Amino acid sequence: MSIRGDYVYVNGKLLEEDYLSYSIRTYPDGEWVLADNEFFLMGDNRENSNDSRYFSPVEKRFIVGRAVATIIPQFSLLKNK
Repeated sequence: MSIRGDYVYVNGKLLEEDYLSYSIRTYPDGEWVLADNEFFLMGDNRENSNDSRYFSPVEKRFIVGRAVATIIPQFSLLKNK
């Protein structure tokens, strides 16, 4: 897993992150090798997230819970008409 020039690559393949705003920067550049039981965690608010880029990958045994819903705001509905 690597970060180069604001882009994330997994096994050398560009990770499509269409859920991020085009203006979000992903830094610092780096490369991480994960064990089979590790996950690399990053927040979608990359410029203000304290995540695996700074504290290393996380072992599966430390991940608890399950996502049951994803809420994506529809900002276009909030525009003044």
